[in-house]
Amino acid sequence: MNELVSCLNWDPVKCLGQGGFGRVMLWKHRQTGQEIATKFLKIKNLAPDEEEKLKERWTQEYQWQQQLETPYIVKAVKLHDTDFMKFLNMYHSKIDSLPVIIMEYCNGGDLRNYLGRIEHLNGLFEYDIRQVLYSLRNAVHYLHRHCKIQHRDLKPENIIIHIDDGGKSRHYKLADFGYARCIPEHTKLQSVVGTPDYVAPEVIRGGRYNETVDYWSIGVIAFEMLCGIRPFLPHCEFYRIMEMIQKKPQYCIAIKENFHTNIVPKRNENEFIFVGSIFPENNSTFVFAKKLEAWLRLALDSNYKSRGYVKNELKLYTELDSILSSKVVTVYCLTSYQFLSYEVTPSMPVERFLNTLCEETKIKNTNLYVILPLLHPKKSLANISIAMDFYVEDWIRREPENPLAMLYVMDVRQCDCNVKCPKFSSTIMDCMELGVETCNSLPKGLLEEFELHMHFVIGNEQRHLEAYLEGLQCYALGVEHHLLSLKPQINNLREQILLTQGRIKQFSLTADELNKTIISEDSQQIWLKKIETYYKGVEELQANWTTMKVNFQSICTTCKNCATEQIYENLSKSDIYKLKEYRRNLRENTKVSDRLLKSQYALDNLSMCKKILKDPLLRQIREALNSGVEFYRKVKHDIYNDIQYLKNMNNSLDNDCKEILQFYCPELPMPSSLYGNCRNEILRDAHNILDEVISYMNETKMNENNE
Repeated sequence: MNELVSCLNWDPVKCLGQGGFGRVMLWKHRQTGQEIATKFLKIKNLAPDEEEKLKERWTQEYQWQQQLETPYIVKAVKLHDTDFMKFLNMYHSKIDSLPVIIMEYCNGGDLRNYLGRIEHLNGLFEYDIRQVLYSLRNAVHYLHRHCKIQHRDLKPENIIIHIDDGGKSRHYKLADFGYARCIPEHTKLQSVVGTPDYVAPEVIRGGRYNETVDYWSIGVIAFEMLCGIRPFLPHCEFYRIMEMIQKKPQYCIAIKENFHTNIVPKRNENEFIFVGSIFPENNSTFVFAKKLEAWLRLALDSNYKSRGYVKNELKLYTELDSILSSKVVTVYCLTSYQFLSYEVTPSMPVERFLNTLCEETKIKNTNLYVILPLLHPKKSLANISIAMDFYVEDWIRREPENPLAMLYVMDVRQCDCNVKCPKFSSTIMDCMELGVETCNSLPKGLLEEFELHMHFVIGNEQRHLEAYLEGLQCYALGVEHHLLSLKPQINNLREQILLTQGRIKQFSLTADELNKTIISEDSQQIWLKKIETYYKGVEELQANWTTMKVNFQSICTTCKNCATEQIYENLSKSDIYKLKEYRRNLRENTKVSDRLLKSQYALDNLSMCKKILKDPLLRQIREALNSGVEFYRKVKHDIYNDIQYLKNMNNSLDNDCKEILQFYCPELPMPSSLYGNCRNEILRDAHNILDEVISYMNETKMNENNE
């Protein structure tokens, strides 16, 4: 096919993809900016029967493309520009005038390119996996249920990505129906089609199969997205892959080469290993990975008759729907330096969630401090009513502006950070023990597995460090926020102390006036002792309050400084673990010995970087914040006790005041302050009641003199 040229207002922009039998081009309209993708057929060096078969498939694909209407499949575009259509179809004029397939343009490339990014070496992040599986599940279900079509060539290259919303939103769409066919009414012998790495074993055998061939392909794609590598012997010849798949037991979801036999030939081990679990070197939460692991046993069943079924009931879709709709709260524990994950439901109480958290982290409930990230929509723990409230949908995405966890926790009684040594796989340990002369003869698959594991360890350590620093800063902000929430309570306590002092003063002045004439000497001693006790109690509270206020201001300042320390930014922005450097090395085509030496350097760097968390400044921050929490809890407790003490004192004052007035001045009305707590009213009553008492005593004296 000759190179395409501009036609009317349409310009060819670039080639989007090219295979043995076709080419996909991007076109853009000069005036409207509309973009479309066109798929052309190439026929070259084919036998007549092969050429005829290819034409049939092309015609079928074209017809289906016009009919498929779902957001999960790339749509056909109907152009009304007849001249441009003639121009495009002109390129097929020598191929029995087959129509050019015109489709919507998806600007994000395909899933294969996305998987190939260096940051996805250990698999996609969980959010992307969920999105791809959701779209793929809906696309395949639509084809099977509504169109009665088997795709038969599901693979990352045929999952196209469209990006919108300023690059924040990705939509995944299924494409390429060149190998698709109608689902027959009865299972029968079928042709061998599809891409070998993703095609079901029964297709390769050329035997009987049905629509469950697509279930197998979905399973292989899901595993690759999760772990960054295909599940079945990705470095072996195809015949060997098929041979081992036929032998795999029901539980098996992956088959690995046993590279240890290459390193230590004397080991009496099998050449291949059947694996029943997800590889631990992945970027997903533990909860999600375990759920998907169980589902993969359905999708990767070697028997096409039972694949996707449980007791003769199709469960592939419902089980996957349950996984994709699950809500997983990610937690980072600052004390144990670990990520945790928990599935939450609308009916799960907060208490049960936190108890589970305490059990796993070995933190006592009384010592657990829960920290919400700064931009958490609930803002405060006071707004958390169920465990589901901790969950933030948008934070599943690994975006720079999103926190690495939805929740941080800390043991307020422990200042030391329990940093564990990273877990090295047996592949890493064995390769690091090899000499330079030995390592040059390593199988390619072993070297790739080694570098895959090394990348995971380094990336995981970097992620832990960033989460720790982020969590520690949130801890500082959280403690500062809690402390500042005490300010109104501290001020209120001061008001209550002053209020009570006024009432004591009122009572003291009243008693003093009565002492002059009416009260007996014994009674005077009793009232004076009571007054002394009241004064002593309130003076103690006043002294404690003054100390509390000074300490409060000091600790608030300390916590504020902890939240703004430069160390967070310095450590988080610097490539401490040399992850970027290691990734650059992986892209270089160097000798095996050089690559292993660079990996050894990376390992040595890991052990050195562990000392960072023992930095005296970080320890001082942890100690200061833990002290801040202890102070917060103590002050909150003390304020509550002091308020209760003042209430009891005021009640006692009320009773004493009533008693002394009713007994010695029975005809006087009770002051309103005995029934309220307004400070101004009490101070006014203190003068009014004295006037009443003095007037009453003078009147009593006059009556006595007259008698």
